[in-house]
Amino acid sequence: MTVQRGYVQYVQLVHEAFECFDSGDWDRLRPLIAPDNVMSPPEIWPDPGPYIGADDSIREYQRLFEMFRGIEVSVNNIVSHESWVIAHYRGVVEGEGPGLPMELEFTGVHRFENGLFTESHYRLERDAALAAAGL
Repeated sequence: MTVQRGYVQYVQLVHEAFECFDSGDWDRLRPLIAPDNVMSPPEIWPDPGPYIGADDSIREYQRLFEMFRGIEVSVNNIVSHESWVIAHYRGVVEGEGPGLPMELEFTGVHRFENGLFTESHYRLERDAALAAAGL
């Protein structure tokens, strides 16, 4: 069944990308991202983006990596279009400042083409992430 294979592959790609993020292995992450990838960060991010291409996306993931520690990821479900995966992320923001450390949860909506991330939209609320992705 083609849809099932696509689903499994995309879920595996989300987990693989997270492993790269979690270990700071940016060279391993780069080939998973399409050259014309579009990434939009959560609405609390200092620079709203969008970030176009692997280099810009990875630069922002590196910033996120510096801010977060102990992020766990789980893939919750697939939206109706077979090339999209919704992932729920949870992490702890560490640093100096009021209210830190603090737990933060957000949703990532990822679209794939030819086995690569072509869009990733992150928002604090699931519905907002789906809207950012045009779903």
